[in-house]
Amino acid sequence: MIGEDEGQKVKKSKKKKRKSGKQKIVRIGLICALLLIVFGIVLYSNNENFRNFMGTHIFNREVHENNLPEIAINRNTHVFAHNGRIITLEQNMLRAYNRAANEEFALSVRVTNPTFVSEGSFLVVAESGGNRIYLISGRNILWQKELEDEIDSVAVNRNGYVAVSMADATFSTVIETFNSEGARLFRTFLATSNVVDMAISNNNRYLAIAEANLSGIIIQSNIRIISIENAQESSTNAIIHTHMADVGDLIIRIKYDSRNNLICMYDGYIDSIRSGNENNRLAEFTSGTTLFADINLDSHIAKIVRESTGLFSNEVVLKIIDSNNTSRANRFELGGTPRSLDAAPNIIGVNLGTEVVFVNMNGWLVRRYHSVGEVQKIVMCDRIAGIVHRNRIEVISL
Repeated sequence: MIGEDEGQKVKKSKKKKRKSGKQKIVRIGLICALLLIVFGIVLYSNNENFRNFMGTHIFNREVHENNLPEIAINRNTHVFAHNGRIITLEQNMLRAYNRAANEEFALSVRVTNPTFVSEGSFLVVAESGGNRIYLISGRNILWQKELEDEIDSVAVNRNGYVAVSMADATFSTVIETFNSEGARLFRTFLATSNVVDMAISNNNRYLAIAEANLSGIIIQSNIRIISIENAQESSTNAIIHTHMADVGDLIIRIKYDSRNNLICMYDGYIDSIRSGNENNRLAEFTSGTTLFADINLDSHIAKIVRESTGLFSNEVVLKIIDSNNTSRANRFELGGTPRSLDAAPNIIGVNLGTEVVFVNMNGWLVRRYHSVGEVQKIVMCDRIAGIVHRNRIEVISL
């Protein structure tokens, strides 16, 4: 009996040892797998060649012409991208398509030469050189108007506030501002300069007007910031700040970022006007090295530059710069000659001719599109892009 008990103990001891050995192997395997995952994440974050390899061969981020969902169009179709949809306008009918190229809804919009402007969930469609304007959100027209004068340019913020500049017989420019219900908030006039661009802050407090006087020998660009609250009471104290650029500097575009800093793009540099009207230089365009730039990003700016890599060699790089901290910049090597740069709040598209790369704010590849011929036009927003051909739009999910 004693011998049998000892035998049982030996067997149990061997089982425990085998079980303990298996547990050690499992633990070592888990630790190794965890280390490999951590190593892979670090390598993916810091090595662009590795990211491109993974994107191409593992994550299947490459797409090709004639292998994507398509929307049929004709030569008279106007195309835009908004809020995860491709928008087309033809014969007074606006249609919205999803990422599978299926029509989701249609709206009657009596516009033939449209200007499209969008921010967040709001889309403005206006008749350029005409007087009709529509504010759309979701599947609905929130309001529509026939204005007194010819529409020149339009701005909208993420809360649906709209500013419209119009040519007037008496004044050079009339600017009207509306809330999301279509109620007119105020009207202002510019007597001598031309409106280049407008922007409305995301807290609905300010209207910024970029204007340029091109009537003389020299160019004079100004940015006028108007208090919307003050302007509703009196035009006397409505202007809270006027920034005058150096003589010869041409203002091109302005945009309020998510921090309500006003980003200002000139022909030679990008500035920001922050709270307290402090002016900060974000980027400069060196002649011959800066190829394209865009400010249509959320708290970032993008520019494409040619960098020297040797005595007779260079490379073209996309740089994505934090507008709140210009020392923080991500980069993506393009490996080709860019034709154009397009930007949405959180995605950037670069047309390289027969190839289009879509890059996120970290400088990581999201999609690479290959075309048989030259790509002529791209429309895009954060979740969708459209490659516009003569008779069709190819839809890319981002």
